[in-house]
Amino acid sequence: MTQQVSVGNVLYPVDDVDSAVKFYESVLSLPTKFQDGSRFAALDGGKVTVAIAGREEDVTDGRVAASFKVSDVASALAWMHRSG
Repeated sequence: MTQQVSVGNVLYPVDDVDSAVKFYESVLSLPTKFQDGSRFAALDGGKVTVAIAGREEDVTDGRVAASFKVSDVASALAWMHRSG
């Protein structure tokens, strides 16, 4: 079976969620899906969600990270274990 893969979201850690949301809304015209105060926001990037994480929600150690949607999680995990 061929695995169907797409990018689900891209997570950007920021110091100021409000300022980042204002930037993405005004400069890139991305509508906000939801915002949880200074902790987190999700913006609609079309087929990809642009996720903005404040310091308390940053799980990337300050790095940009992408998540992927796969059609078969078990197969993807098995492949990663064999390849890694």
